[in-house]
Amino acid sequence: MNLLPEEIEQIRDRKWRREEILKIETASEIETLVEDLGFCLGLTDSRTNLPSVYIAVCGRRDAHAPRNVQKDYEMSLAWTLKDEVMSRGKIYYAKLCKGRSMFVAPRLVPYFNAVWGVPKKQEKER
Repeated sequence: MNLLPEEIEQIRDRKWRREEILKIETASEIETLVEDLGFCLGLTDSRTNLPSVYIAVCGRRDAHAPRNVQKDYEMSLAWTLKDEVMSRGKIYYAKLCKGRSMFVAPRLVPYFNAVWGVPKKQEKER
């Protein structure tokens, strides 16, 4: 159940690429999405109320990951694009908040590090 006004959801549709005409098909489009938003989750579906690569690849609000993700075209494309984006190295990718994989724009890495980073003293322990 979503408690946000429809106007907010429509803005999210455009910004998060939840519209068919805006859906993502290339690695450079993912990089643009992350630069525009600052961050987004990786392969999370619409049950998490944050932007994600998977939702943007699907191009719709109600994107739910199927049980058998190996045979799903959209999940396969999202996974392949994620790997390509990681190999290009233009945006940061890590498991940050609650162990969820996220993409972070380079300009925001210091802020995410301040919140979820490991202090220098503890680096060797981890």
